Amino acid sequence: MKFLMHRCWNCQKVTGIAGRPGRTDDCPYCRAELRTCRGCRFYEPMRSGECSEPRAEPPTEKEKVNFCDYFVAAEIAAPVVEAKTGGWTTNKSCPTQSDARAALDKLFSK
Repeated sequence: MKFLMHRCWNCQKVTGIAGRPGRTDDCPYCRAELRTCRGCRFYEPMRSGECSEPRAEPPTEKEKVNFCDYFVAAEIAAPVVEAKTGGWTTNKSCPTQSDARAALDKLFSK
């Protein structure tokens, strides 16, 4: 299984974090907390409560870490390539455009 890398809601840079960010994860560039309402796919500032997930109880602090069970990372950047040993990569650098293209071609090929 492959995960996608997360993009920071604050500075829009690829964070190097694969999949769903944890409560202690923050952006290595701007130090913004990542597991916040602002970083969630359901965040909609024009909506009452600013959340489109009907079961969620939105916290008042939208830029602080919270315990929402419905959190889904909003910005996804590029696929993470698995290491040849079968484990997850620990490289924090961003994949190149050719790596991303190769991963997409592999995903959509028959």
